[in-house]
Amino acid sequence: MVADHIEGFHPKAAVWKTHDNRHFAIVGSSNLTRAAFSSNFEANVYTEISAEIYQEARNWLNEIEKKAVIVSEDWLKKYREAPRSSNGKRPAKSNTDGTKPVINIKLPLPKGTMKIIQTRRDQLEIHKKYKKKLVHHFRRCADGEITSKEFYSQLPDYWGYNIGNRLQGPGFERQGRSSDFSSLSRAFIRVLNTSPCDRDDVVIEEIDRLADEKVSSRKAFFTEMLCLSYPEEYPILNSPVQKYLEKIEFRAPRGASEGVKYVDLAKKLRLALLSTKNFPAKNIAELDAVIWHN
Repeated sequence: MVADHIEGFHPKAAVWKTHDNRHFAIVGSSNLTRAAFSSNFEANVYTEISAEIYQEARNWLNEIEKKAVIVSEDWLKKYREAPRSSNGKRPAKSNTDGTKPVINIKLPLPKGTMKIIQTRRDQLEIHKKYKKKLVHHFRRCADGEITSKEFYSQLPDYWGYNIGNRLQGPGFERQGRSSDFSSLSRAFIRVLNTSPCDRDDVVIEEIDRLADEKVSSRKAFFTEMLCLSYPEEYPILNSPVQKYLEKIEFRAPRGASEGVKYVDLAKKLRLALLSTKNFPAKNIAELDAVIWHN
């Protein structure tokens, strides 16, 4: 990733945890460049750190990540080296083009935006009343207490148009009937049980696993469950959102897996909201509805 929306981004640090639960850090002056490793004089400190310091570093990196984007061909095409002064140094305050990020995501404002957003807010409020029971329904299926068919037949008791917490259009009734909801339930419960720091990584892993198993409900249905559970973090995987990013030429990296593409999409929409002041939508679930109706 690249800290595209942070001016003067200059830290050089790496932290990691080993399989035997030890924690380490490297902090120093060297960038990841050929000169740093071949000709420059650099200084770095390598040390073992405590689990507490490791977590502090993770939290710090997560805050940076909110203003960063995944490097893709679209980003690289738009990248320009920061301008230099006559003495060869970059200006004290500059980003990649001297004044602003490489890519600014312009959010749409279709007619009736506030009405669209209010409808989505009403759906999210209704979902709060059913969330506990719906999660319990997923847990029962993940644990093998009910079959995949039983999960599907009982699902309308906790989620659907009749309740008012279903976010997207028709099609699931026909396409989802034969899906493997046992496998999908295990994926969803694993996401719920994961810490915020690791959630994106687990979402990637589980979507890719479901793709390998050809679980048909991994796209619209699974991502709607993520959107309902984490409205600040995840959109619904749908055609309007994907077409919107293609239109502004900000696609996922070539060769990315399904899971990486989805989290790439989520990160871009989070950053777009963060960097767009006074936009009517206040979370990803609301923004998802706006883009859907654009």
